[in-house]
Amino acid sequence: MAELRTLARPYAQAVFAHARATETLAAWGETLAWLAAVVQDAAMQRVLKDPRTTPERATELFACLGGEQLSPEARNLIRLMASNRRLLLLPQLTTLYAELRAEQENSLMVTLHSAFGLSAAQQAQIQAALSKRYQRQVQVQEQSAPELVGGFVVQAGDQVM
Repeated sequence: MAELRTLARPYAQAVFAHARATETLAAWGETLAWLAAVVQDAAMQRVLKDPRTTPERATELFACLGGEQLSPEARNLIRLMASNRRLLLLPQLTTLYAELRAEQENSLMVTLHSAFGLSAAQQAQIQAALSKRYQRQVQVQEQSAPELVGGFVVQAGDQVM
């Protein structure tokens, strides 16, 4: 898994630098989320993993699916990643981009894994403690983890508590 992040990092950094320079951070975030969702579709994965699928054909598929919603820059990104056979890295690229954006905006996305749902008050208390610890604005995303007997696990980037 770590090697996929390593392969996706240069693409994420380039997209982030471009988005920051053109002040389109939010738009690129939405575009990347859409591209990652397309790549995660089972049918699309079969097509992209098929050795008979040429980079040109993969680029055409994304262009057809995205239509006019895809900017010329997004089409160039798809073309580049397709020519390098890296389109399957789009979910990792999206995650890395979101991390770079959060760092730029001095915020942090934290995933809270709990066996049982936490109340709003408990979430707010955890969020306040994490904001103080990381000295950033923390956004909490809760996920169910029935394998936990009790308590919760906090995942903030590469750190797990």
